[in-house]
Amino acid sequence: MTGGESIVRVMWFVIGIVLTFGFLGFLVTNFDTRVPVTVITTVYPDVALWLVVLVALLVMSVLVGVAAIAEGAAVRLENRRLRREVHKLETEINFFRTQPSAAPRGEQEAPAAPPATETEEDDAVASAPVYGNARDDWAPESDDDAYSGGRAV
Repeated sequence: MTGGESIVRVMWFVIGIVLTFGFLGFLVTNFDTRVPVTVITTVYPDVALWLVVLVALLVMSVLVGVAAIAEGAAVRLENRRLRREVHKLETEINFFRTQPSAAPRGEQEAPAAPPATETEEDDAVASAPVYGNARDDWAPESDDDAYSGGRAV
């Protein structure tokens, strides 16, 4: 359990204790209070107020539980859909990685370009990634893999 999760659990525990003491204080101060309650067409003329509040809290707890279960199910379904999509995309990536190239780079037709001047040749950008160039602006890192292409992906 991470630090954030334990703080949230402690917070909910404290909130639960405060609400419990609040309900007990309400019960003690209104123990003898009687109220009439009408449910649809039936009238109950003499019901303890604390009992009405307790039933309301229980009904609310059940409804919140049902809503939480429904939302949790929706999140699980969305996670399952996303896992399937990630699996499909990973399969597609692996397929393309294992395919041979159509033609070697030297045999591809290059578009006709105007002749480069001396300054343009120095500043020309390669059309494909070049590995191990002495003009790289950064030093190679230990996690760069020459097989996968390092940063030039």
